[in-house]
Amino acid sequence: MSMFIVVAYDISDDRRLKRTAAVMEKYGVRVQRSIFECVLSQKKFDELVMDLKGTVNRRVDKVRIYRFCRSCQKNTGTQGQSWGEPHLDVLII
Repeated sequence: MSMFIVVAYDISDDRRLKRTAAVMEKYGVRVQRSIFECVLSQKKFDELVMDLKGTVNRRVDKVRIYRFCRSCQKNTGTQGQSWGEPHLDVLII
């Protein structure tokens, strides 16, 4: 079963920022400069977390991973232009 997650990050070093973006591009769709939406299996989610641990300096960087349940996912929306659809269950308002 897949899960819908949103990953937001604030990385203080340009090199780590680029590495983090490269990691995230393997797993999801960029929706803002430092925000990605991903639909992942549990195995891919675990891989993502491990990959991020390898790029982030936990003392100075910030990464938040929001995991949405099915009903919460259905209540997400977009205003303005869409970035594409990484999943089929999005409600666009």
